[in-house]
Amino acid sequence: MLDSIKNLLDSLLSGVPNIIVAILLLVLTFVVAKIVKDIIIKLANKFKLSEQLLKIHAVKDQATGFEIVKTVASLGYFVVFVLMIPGVLDRLGMNSVSAPLVNMVKNIFDYIPTIIGAGIIIFVGLFIAKLVCNILESVLKTVGFDKLAEIEVIKSLFKNVKPSMVVAVAVKVFIIAIFVIEVINSLQLTVLTNISESILLYLPNVIGAVVVIVLAYIAIILADKFLSESNCLLKVVKSVVSVIAGFMVLNQLGIAPAIVEIAFIALVATISLSCILAFGLGGKDFAKEILEKHGKK
Repeated sequence: MLDSIKNLLDSLLSGVPNIIVAILLLVLTFVVAKIVKDIIIKLANKFKLSEQLLKIHAVKDQATGFEIVKTVASLGYFVVFVLMIPGVLDRLGMNSVSAPLVNMVKNIFDYIPTIIGAGIIIFVGLFIAKLVCNILESVLKTVGFDKLAEIEVIKSLFKNVKPSMVVAVAVKVFIIAIFVIEVINSLQLTVLTNISESILLYLPNVIGAVVVIVLAYIAIILADKFLSESNCLLKVVKSVVSVIAGFMVLNQLGIAPAIVEIAFIALVATISLSCILAFGLGGKDFAKEILEKHGKK
């Protein structure tokens, strides 16, 4: 019995130095992590990083820039903590816990060049997109593209914006989307790469559908302007334009194309048959009168 107690005390006493070293390492870890966090914040303030982010329109205000700096500093704190905590666990003999952490840290450091490359790609993409947007908007303004907003038919489409800005922003978004897909691809995120590529390939269909809707809207405005005196004819024209535009949008978006095509053919056939029957039943006396006149001649 005394031997068992003695062995237990020996084990506890032999582990005390490791526990003390582990506590000291843990304290040192917190101190170093705090120092790294403070250094990051001081460097960011010295180089006015939040103001620089605001200048390049990366953030909406300076407060958001400060939040980004704090986030980066906290990330530095976490990185230092993760790097040093395996040493603490090793001193406590918890190799089964420290080994996965070491592997995780190794994988993170192996992945850092890829992340840096992705960051450079997205930065270059944002720069190119902004540059192209500004140049395109200036060129369109120079050639008088904004005069489209003065046309009566499409004036309501551009109440608070200029056509040149709309086109420039659309091109900017498209360029950013291309670079985002490239970033996802560089990060080797296969699933997201496939999804983003599918979205990009589908984008022309969406643009085509939007163009159809705009043209239909313009056609309806023209109908309102030139057929305002004939209420019945105006309703017919609006209905026809809306129906045709609806089918064209569905077809452009690739939504059940076979069903859409069959439904459109059936609708056209129904309208044609209704017109034939209406003329045949309602206009037979008129047709008979005309034929009789021709017969007498």
